[in-house]
This record gives sequence, C-alpha cells and structure tokens, in this order.
Amino acid sequence: MAMLIVSIHKLAGHFGCELPLSSLVLCGVCAIVINFVIISVTPFLTNSYYYTAGAMILFAAFGTTCYNKYLLHRKIHLAGGGTLSPAEAGEITEAETEAALCASSGQETDVTAEETADIREEAEAAAADDDVQKEAEADDAHEETEATVAAGEAYEEAEAAVDAGEAYEDVEAAVTADHIREEMEAAVDADEALEEAESEAEAEAETAAEAEEAEPDDELDSELDDILSSMTTMDQLLDFAFEQGMQKQHQVALAAYQTALERYRSDSYAPFIVVSIANIHKELGNYDAAIDSIRSAMDIPAMLESSSIRRQFEDTLSYLVITRGVLQTAGLGAISFKEIPKKYMSQIESIYNSRKSR
Repeated sequence: MAMLIVSIHKLAGHFGCELPLSSLVLCGVCAIVINFVIISVTPFLTNSYYYTAGAMILFAAFGTTCYNKYLLHRKIHLAGGGTLSPAEAGEITEAETEAALCASSGQETDVTAEETADIREEAEAAAADDDVQKEAEADDAHEETEATVAAGEAYEEAEAAVDAGEAYEDVEAAVTADHIREEMEAAVDADEALEEAESEAEAEAETAAEAEEAEPDDELDSELDDILSSMTTMDQLLDFAFEQGMQKQHQVALAAYQTALERYRSDSYAPFIVVSIANIHKELGNYDAAIDSIRSAMDIPAMLESSSIRRQFEDTLSYLVITRGVLQTAGLGAISFKEIPKKYMSQIESIYNSRKSR
C-alpha cells in the first residue's frame, strides 16, 4: 500500500495535479480501518453489510475531501502571506512612479503633482482591496479548518462508537460462550453419571446372571457326562452327536464327537469323526478351532496308514487356512461357512486351485 501511495503521488505530480501525500495516506488508513471494522461488525454479505460499508465509505470520503481542501487552502494562505504589505506596495509604486518620471525626463511629456497623487491613491486602493481579499480568504480558510476539525471529531466519535459496540458484542459473546460451556459441562457430567449408573446396573445384572447360570451349567455338564458315560459303543455316541447337531445343539454334539474320538482314536472311522468336528466349527464360523482339529488329528493311526486320507486332510487344512485368510481380510472372520458371499467363495476357490496346481 505504501508503494501505491507514493506511486500515485508521483504520477499526479508528473501530470501537474495537486494531490498531497498526507491525503493519500489518510485514504489508505481509512481503507484499512473500514476493512477491519466492517468485517467485525457484519461478517456476512447482507443488506446491512452493504449499507454499513457505504455509510463508512461516504463518511471517509467526506473527511478525506475536507482534509485535502484544508491543505490546499492552507497552502494558498501561506503563499498569500508572503506578499507585500500596503506600505511596501505604496513605496514600490512611488519608486516606480519616480523611475518612470526620470525615464521620461528626456521627453517633452510632463507629469503633474495631481497625476502623481492619483497614481498614489490608486495604489492605496489596490492595496486596500488586497487586504480585504486576504481577510476574506483568511475567514474562508478558518471556516474550512473548523469544518475539517469538526469532521475529524465526528469521525473519531464514530470510531469510538464502533469500538464500544464491538466491545459490547465481545462481552455478550463471552457471556454466551460461558453459559454454553457450563451447560455442555453439565450435560457431559449428567451423561457420564448416567453411563456410570448404566454400567453398574449392567455389571450387577451380569453378575447375577452368571451366579444364576453357574449352577445350571454345572448341572447340565454333569448330566451330559452321565449321558455320554452311559453310551458304550461308538455308534451310540455318533448317533447322539448327529441328532444334537441336527437340533443345532452344537456344543453337545462337539462333546459327543470329542468323546468318541478319545475312545476310538485308533479306529479306522476316526478320520470321519475329525471331519464331523471340523464341520461343526465351520458352521459356527470358528475356523481357528477347525484348523486345530485337523492338525491335531494328523497323527492318528488311520492317517499314518493311508496316504490318500492324509493327502485329503492336508488339502482340507489348506482350504481352511485360505478361507480364514480371505474372511479376515474382508472383515468377516466369524461368519458361518454356509453364509460366505459368493464373491469371497470364488476368491477362496481361485486361490485354492492356484496353490493346488503348483
């Protein structure tokens, strides 16, 4: 802005235009003041924004114009103050008259005393007119100075009013912010208290539920042990496990299959028991348990005796590992094998076939 002000001042002087540097500085200051004041008063482009901006610009333009006019008249007054007084003007007029008489002494023209008196009177009248004109100009300059001072005082009062309004708005905003903050803190405290009460209630309910369920679970486990102990053949255990699986009693079915595998681990049918256990884990979405059940069965006698069965179990193990990896990547780790979407099943089959072909 300083460079622009100096450039405009130099350019105006180059073209012979009287544009004081202080007036340009006042324009720049007014522009800066208006810019910051209007943003703080009305930060949005509404009708109030344009009315306020227009009023402030007109007021600044009026004040700057008055100040510039005051500088011009002051300059004229100072230039006029350097002229000659009436006495000095009379002396110069008399000297010029005597010089004219002396210069014309060689001629035949004579200047009378009356003509000299007339010339002196005209000079005195001209000096009097100059005094009147100077007094009138001084009065005008004084009036313009008073007007400029009044405009400056009005501008200062307007700025003071704007500052007072901003301070009042800041105080109101601070008070409102304090109220809002207090209300938010109260709401947060209430929410925290409510959450704590709910957490305590849930904890108490869970504790009571666990206490109530502890004894029945123990009773159920005791009953299941009694039922499984009463079954003396593998067929009885497998039939019971199959029925429980059809009724979605997966934990009871798993217990029956595990009992059958422990009792008849050396039987040739043991690999099929392992497959049944893995299938229940797959239906529950517990692929880690399914993989562990396959791995733990790799050393049973039927596996060691038959390479084809062992190869099938190795393929099943690889398929389960691929399935677990794809589902974990997709964020579907606990989904039942039957509910896996087709696009992920296609991906699993593609990876499995690619690895198997190697």
